[in-house]
Amino acid sequence: MITPDTVPPDGYSIVPDSLGKFYDVFSGASWVGNVTLCFTYDESWLTGPEDSLRLFHYHDSSWGDVTVDGSPDTDQNTLCGRTATLSPFIIAEPYCCELRGDVTGDGLVKVADITFLIAYVWRGGPPPNCSLHADVTGDDPTYVNVADVTFLIAYVFRGGPPPVACP
Repeated sequence: MITPDTVPPDGYSIVPDSLGKFYDVFSGASWVGNVTLCFTYDESWLTGPEDSLRLFHYHDSSWGDVTVDGSPDTDQNTLCGRTATLSPFIIAEPYCCELRGDVTGDGLVKVADITFLIAYVWRGGPPPNCSLHADVTGDDPTYVNVADVTFLIAYVFRGGPPPVACP
């Protein structure tokens, strides 16, 4: 039986994490073979790249990835999976937070990370692969802003406090 305490698959977090949302799908109909199910999601729920989303199905006391090729559809914000049975489903994304401030993903917090954040915040540069890494103040991973850049500059150049720990 799945409960709100059921742990998502290793390396993944439930989307949206704040709601711990499970989809419990059932039907009185019978069928042979697989059924395809699609769920919608909101991009604001994500902390990482949208195309990394996966659909997991809880069956036989474990989570299995049932995501179909070509999913998610990032234009329609839908994620589809195929399975032979119905039961709880979750939308999940890889858990990306290892070191806040390391927006370049090299395992260190340094000048290159500041440069990357400045390009993103002020120059329309590419978003970080993990918005949790860019949210160095820990206030809101969906809105990386000047406060995060300023905090990171103070840490790297002035010996300020380190970025907050990952959740």
